[in-house]
Amino acid sequence: MPLDPSPHEPRHALRDYVEYPARLTGTAFTSIEALVVNISANGCMLHFANPVAIGERVMLDLPIVGSVRGIAIWSSGGRVGIEFDMTLPAASYPDIIAAMTERPGRE
Repeated sequence: MPLDPSPHEPRHALRDYVEYPARLTGTAFTSIEALVVNISANGCMLHFANPVAIGERVMLDLPIVGSVRGIAIWSSGGRVGIEFDMTLPAASYPDIIAAMTERPGRE
């Protein structure tokens, strides 16, 4: 379900709500589980137990497209905003969202 941009924090694209466990790797830490909470073709927000410094270069594993490079543009209270280096492909984006919102056992 897309989330509208906030008037207090304008976004370039609508975000889709997901709860997707993914691997996050940074230059200052090894590969660790994170939870993607929302995503757009340009970036995402993660819940992450470890602090991530603003400006940290990261790799995030996503379905369909594999590893995506990005940068932490904000970090606060166990959450981090990642801006992707490249926009996710428009043709693949619906499949990425479908894969991230699939629930085992659901028909």
